[in-house]
Amino acid sequence: RVCGAKVRDTISGEESTIRAKVVVNATGPFSDHIRKLDDPNAEDIIVPAGGVHVVLPDHFSPSDMGIIVPKTRDGRVLFFLPWEGMTLAGTTDSKTGITMRPQPSAEEVKFILREANRVLSRKVTKGDVRAAWSGIRPLVRDLSQEAGSTAKMSRSHVILTSESGLVTIAGGKWTTYRRMAEDTVTAVLREHPDPPEEARSRSSEIQLIGADRARVVVGQDFDQITITLRETHGFDKDTALHLTRNYGTRALQRFSL
Repeated sequence: RVCGAKVRDTISGEESTIRAKVVVNATGPFSDHIRKLDDPNAEDIIVPAGGVHVVLPDHFSPSDMGIIVPKTRDGRVLFFLPWEGMTLAGTTDSKTGITMRPQPSAEEVKFILREANRVLSRKVTKGDVRAAWSGIRPLVRDLSQEAGSTAKMSRSHVILTSESGLVTIAGGKWTTYRRMAEDTVTAVLREHPDPPEEARSRSSEIQLIGADRARVVVGQDFDQITITLRETHGFDKDTALHLTRNYGTRALQRFSL
């Protein structure tokens, strides 16, 4: 039965052993590699799909509204979202290799700009691109079906538990991460040798760090945080709003150290 892992620091080379009652494999596109360390005969389930996004000036999207194009020429979805004072546009969806450093290709960026110019009244050029990045979606394939386009594959997540007790969470997407975590913890509790009486995840009942969970910092009136950052710490309005929206009460704690 899996009872931990031997790990190595890739910077120092130092090796150590970590023991655990339950081990979770939450390694995204690298999930199959870890599963095969547990069971060399495990069948691959991950189909890595590359997704590229570009950052454009803010005038390409309303400040409080997103735009979605439900179908590009090749059947994908294109969106424009206001993001950190800019416009986030994307995305591509194609099979890719697994790497620690995915890079956006010139062709993928051109695809986004080309499709954007089909729907926007103001022409987007390469000179408008402020940044671009690529990520790898760890899509999970249906073992009963033939491989096809990644754009048509499900974004649902799956929980697999091996015979040795390794719990793997695979698939999913950013917008469902809380549910993914909840399902994973529930699976962990099923494998735990000495689970608590109420063996279920409480993720849906717990607010995130910085949410003023006890209502003792600002009574969840987060405008007070923005005002304090501006009046006490001298931040301009945009910076104060950015810190409040991203860190909640932790923004105050950061500058009270």
